[in-house]
Amino acid sequence: MSALTPEPVADLIFVANHADQPPWASTRAARCLALGHGEAAKPELIAWMGDPSAKGLALMLLAELDQLPEPLAMELAQAALAGPLADEARPRIAKVENATVRALAQ
Repeated sequence: MSALTPEPVADLIFVANHADQPPWASTRAARCLALGHGEAAKPELIAWMGDPSAKGLALMLLAELDQLPEPLAMELAQAALAGPLADEARPRIAKVENATVRALAQ
């Protein structure tokens, strides 16, 4: 999608937040944001960690923490642990390979 639009971050955020069909569209857009545009999309990614209505996106991002640059992974993990999804986030973060990020779950 990034090659098809002059504003890939904005367009991927829109898809992640609004796509209902196909069922995987929103999570695929969120994954593309995190892995390909993490810094530019950071405010939205962090917001998902504190939004119960974005639980699926948040949990998917937690599964990708080892694929992200450590500073971004740390911020996402911290946001998840500080929000309403903390009880579900903690065991996922505890399984991350990156020891620095994993330590946040303790």
